[in-house]
Amino acid sequence: MAINTSNSNYVNISNLPQAQEAINTDLLVLQTENGTQTISFGDFNVVKTDTSGNATVVGGLTGTNAYFNTLSSSGDIKSLNYFSNNQKGVFATNNYYNRLTLNGGLVTTASYALGSPEYVNITQTIIPNLTSWQNTQYRRMLDLNGQTNIAFNQTYVVVQLDLFYQLYPFISSSTLNNSHFLLTTTTRISSTPFISNINTDRATTNDLSFRINLGYAAPTSTGMVWRIFYTY
Repeated sequence: MAINTSNSNYVNISNLPQAQEAINTDLLVLQTENGTQTISFGDFNVVKTDTSGNATVVGGLTGTNAYFNTLSSSGDIKSLNYFSNNQKGVFATNNYYNRLTLNGGLVTTASYALGSPEYVNITQTIIPNLTSWQNTQYRRMLDLNGQTNIAFNQTYVVVQLDLFYQLYPFISSSTLNNSHFLLTTTTRISSTPFISNINTDRATTNDLSFRINLGYAAPTSTGMVWRIFYTY
């Protein structure tokens, strides 16, 4: 401080020591309507930054436009509308959608197209392949039964199942044999009935025929119950 020729005091602020950062208790000089006054930095109502340029707003922040390179939040981010690359996020009802457009992680269009590639892939590739694989893991079963009679004084009866191999195309005629047949009777007999003459000529006919043999001439009409049990 010095006395100049006009007999006034002055201070050159460039000659004062410099502070590295303002804290809340520091004072600022304000020229107000009521004269020159001081205010603490804590009460100075502006957005304050630290030495690295970081700012913290304690209350709400309201404005027209805001630009951020990166926006991070530890709580909720709420808005009626969101935009990405100037494209508005779509408002879509609860429905099926298989064609979506995404911009920066935001869905901006959503629609459904019939005959879409994923539908064709599922129905024509995935499901048939899965079915074929399951058929190698699990065995299928054929269980047929019926009843017939061996007439009086007859030793056997022939049973014919029309279109058998057409109805059950996965059954191999070369492996169908006596072990797949079970026999019981509805009347008392004195022998063990058995199966013979199984028709496995699939190339000629799709019918299956087989003979149930009693082993002796039936003294009366004899009821026979047959069963075919075949796994494949």
